[in-house]
Amino acid sequence: MSATQVFRCEELATEIFNYLAPGPLRNTDTIQYRLRRRERQKALARAARICHACTTPALNILWRVVDNIYILLSLLPPTTRGRKSYIFDRDLTPSEWERFQQYATRVRELHWRTPPISQESVQDCDSGIDLEICPSVWMILAKWCQGKGLLPRLTYLAPLHLSSNRPGSLLLVSPTLRHMSISIDQTVLGEEDLALSSLFSCLSSVFASLESLAIDADSDLELVDNWLMTADCETRLLNLLDIRALQRLEFQPSSDTISKKFVRMCEDMRLRSLTLAIDNSISGLSTANDPPSPLRATLRELRLSGDPHLLVKFIEYAVGPTLEVLGLQFDDIELIPMHEVRVMLERIVARISPHATRFSLTLDGIHDEIPQEMQEVLAAELLRPLLPKSCLTHVVLHLKYKRKYGLFTQQDMTDLTDAWPNLVELRIYDTHPQPPYNDDWPAPSVADLMRFAQRHPRLEHLVLPSLDAAADSLPALHEVPQLSHRLEILRIHTITGYPYYRTTFALAQILDRLFPNLDLCRPQFEGPRGFGNKVDVWDDVERALLALQTGRRGGCVV
Repeated sequence: MSATQVFRCEELATEIFNYLAPGPLRNTDTIQYRLRRRERQKALARAARICHACTTPALNILWRVVDNIYILLSLLPPTTRGRKSYIFDRDLTPSEWERFQQYATRVRELHWRTPPISQESVQDCDSGIDLEICPSVWMILAKWCQGKGLLPRLTYLAPLHLSSNRPGSLLLVSPTLRHMSISIDQTVLGEEDLALSSLFSCLSSVFASLESLAIDADSDLELVDNWLMTADCETRLLNLLDIRALQRLEFQPSSDTISKKFVRMCEDMRLRSLTLAIDNSISGLSTANDPPSPLRATLRELRLSGDPHLLVKFIEYAVGPTLEVLGLQFDDIELIPMHEVRVMLERIVARISPHATRFSLTLDGIHDEIPQEMQEVLAAELLRPLLPKSCLTHVVLHLKYKRKYGLFTQQDMTDLTDAWPNLVELRIYDTHPQPPYNDDWPAPSVADLMRFAQRHPRLEHLVLPSLDAAADSLPALHEVPQLSHRLEILRIHTITGYPYYRTTFALAQILDRLFPNLDLCRPQFEGPRGFGNKVDVWDDVERALLALQTGRRGGCVV
C-alpha cells in the first residue's frame, strides 16, 4: 500500500497524526516542551499544505486544542486589535463565516489566555494585561451563530469568564461540553442576585452533561455561598447542579467559610473528585454527631488547602475507603508546633485506604518570626505515618516556608528504602537555603541512593533534599551496579561534603551507571534558585551527566 493510499484512509491518517498531537499548553510546561510542541504544530501545518489527502486529518489534530480565543478571532478578516481591545471594522461576509466554521468545528479544547501585547515578544504572553473583546464583536458573532454555539463540538473550556461586561462569552458554551471551569468576576458577585442567577440559568442545559466543573471566584466564598443558599436561589441551584454525570468539582475562591449545605450539595452529586480551599471555618459540620457522609462511598480524589485543623475535620467527615488520591496544603504552618502537625497527619493517614496510590503534602507559611524550637523539622518524620501504606506509588512532600529546616538524613533514606515497593514518584522539596547537616544528622550517602534505586526499579521521578558527595564517601566505580533503571528525572537540592571538580565528575559517573535513561532536556533545577554554590554543584553534575549520556546514546546510534 502506497503512502497516498494510507492517507486516503482517514482513520489511518488520524492514527498517524495523533503522534504529533500538540496537547494542551500549561503555565508549568518547560521551555523544551513548548519548543517540541511548537515543532509538532509546524509539522501538522506543513502536512496539511503539501498533501491534499493529509489536509483533513492534519487540520483536525492541529486545531483540536486552541491556546486562546484570540487565535480564533484572528481567522476573521474584520478583526482589528487595538491597544486594549479587539473590535470588528465591519460585518462578516458569508464566505468569511463559512471559512471560520471550517476551523471552529474542529476545536475540542479552548483555553482562554491573555494574548501577547507585542507580536514580537513571546514573553508578553504572560503580561497579565487582558485585551477586552468589544460587545459589538459578540453581537456580530451571535447573529451568525443563529442560536448555536460558536464552537459546536467543544468538549473542554477553561475558563469561562462570568462577568457583567462579558455576557457574550456565553457564546463559547456548547451542549457537547464535558469539562469546564468558571471564573466568577467580583463585580458580578457584588451585584444583585439576579445577575449571577441569570448567568447560571444560561448554563443549565450544559450542566446536565458535565463530568468536571471548576469554579474560581475572584472574591470571598461567603458572597458566593450567600447567593447559593438564598431562598430564591436554593431550589434553582439544586436544579442546576443536579448533575448526574458530574464526577469532578473544584471550588477555589479566596475562601472564608464552607457551609454545611454546600457540603450536602457536594454529597448529592456523588462526586469522585473534589478540590476545596478552607481557610476559616466549616459551619455546622460535626463529625461526631453527623451521620457518615455519602462522599465516603464515592470520593476517589480529594485536594484540600487551608487551615490544617479544618482540613483534618473535613477529612474525618468525608473520606472513606474508596479514596485513592489525597493532596493537602497546610497554610500558616509555622504557627503550629511540629508535634501537633505529626498528630494531625496520623489522624489523616488513619482515614486513608490501604489501597491509596497518591499522597502529596505542602507545608506553606509566610511568617518570619518563628520560635527556635519550631525551626528544625525532620522531613521523614512527616512521611513516617505513610510507611505502612504499601500501595503508594506517588509521594510528594514540599516544605515551602521560611526559617524552618527540612532535614532529610541518612536514617530517613534507610527508612524509606523499605517502603512503597511500587514507587513511581518521590519528591521531597526543601526550600531552606542552608540546612544544618552535621555528624548527628548526616545527609544520605551515594551508597544509600544505590540501595534505594535497587529497591525501587519502577521509579521515574526522584527529588531529594540532599546527598553527601564527599570524596571519601563515594564508592569506586567498579563497585557501582550498572542498572537499566527507568528513572527519567533526578533532582538534588543540596550537595554536601564540599565536592570539587574531580569529585563532581565522579558523582556524575556513578549516577550515570545507576540511571542511564535520564531525561536531561528538562529544566536544570525545578526548585527555587539563589542557594549559592550548592545549586551550582548540582548544575555541574547535570552538565557532566548530559555529556556522558549524550555521548553514549550517540555512540549507540552510530
